[in-house]
Amino acid sequence: MYRSSTASVHTQEQHQHHHTHLLQLIEECVRQTEDCVGFTENCITSLRPGVEDLPRLSNVLQNKRCFLFVPEPTVEAHKQRIGKEVEPQIDELIARAEKSLGGLERRDATLRRKLATLQSQQQRPPPSHSSSQPRRAGPTPATVVEERRLAMICGRRDKLRRELEELEREG
Repeated sequence: MYRSSTASVHTQEQHQHHHTHLLQLIEECVRQTEDCVGFTENCITSLRPGVEDLPRLSNVLQNKRCFLFVPEPTVEAHKQRIGKEVEPQIDELIARAEKSLGGLERRDATLRRKLATLQSQQQRPPPSHSSSQPRRAGPTPATVVEERRLAMICGRRDKLRRELEELEREG
């Protein structure tokens, strides 16, 4: 009898140890499940603002293909109408360009005359000074300024010629 009671106590201890172990495993499972639930709640909280508007966005982003067939005479009529609307403006722009071109040609002629005058002045011998006044070496400041101005004017003239040639090619 002693032996059966010892076996019984031993079996009870094994059952109790087994139950304790199972409880520990179940508690670990519950903790892991709670962690997963917390993580899932965080994910849902983070994603909710981004997907709340999904029905509206999917409606907005739907592609619809629409084809409109227009007969060729209608297209030609619209082209002619637009041509008639734009033609006066183009004519006015051409007239303004021609007027500006005339002004530029007159200015070019004036600049050419000034250039010729300046070149002839440079070719003339300088007026003789009396021996009492010392003669300065090198160009005078006025001549340097005139040369710079002449260079600027020539540059503008060349630019205008290029623009004129470009306009003539386009026309």
